[in-house]
Amino acid sequence: MDKAEQEPKERVLDPKKITREAVDTILQEGIDFFIEYNNPNWFVRKGILPKVFKKERHFVINPIVTGTLIRISKIMADMEFAETINRDDFMTKGLDLMAKDSEQLIDIIAFAITNSEKKPSKGLIKFLKQNLTMDEVVQITTFVLKQMNVVDFMNSIILIKGMSLINQGG
Repeated sequence: MDKAEQEPKERVLDPKKITREAVDTILQEGIDFFIEYNNPNWFVRKGILPKVFKKERHFVINPIVTGTLIRISKIMADMEFAETINRDDFMTKGLDLMAKDSEQLIDIIAFAITNSEKKPSKGLIKFLKQNLTMDEVVQITTFVLKQMNVVDFMNSIILIKGMSLINQGG
């Protein structure tokens, strides 16, 4: 059923949600998160710095700019997604996909953190590979997808297509 075909009472808008989303859009809110160091650095291991020194690293993912959006989209286009997964081959498919796509997911997160014309530093990618768990990868990827704001991008394409001055049909 199309939204236009719905009765007005079904399309109740939450004013608080609209206000929150508008404020987030206006302020270009970023999403903060922390990644804990799994392995302390050499100075901590040798006892030169105390173990409490720098347990975690702070990152912010701001709304993704168009150039970064294109880079992330290219990575996603190259990834293979399983169409169906049965209970019998759940583990083997999961392990296979993790082996193939974990590097791409780390790259997507690194591009989102950098969010500029520059490529992410090798140090950032190394840090993410050494310290992120798969659970954290899923959570941060969710943040990235939220900041990509794909819905607005799709709406702009639909708007432009609808405004086309060239007659598509007879």
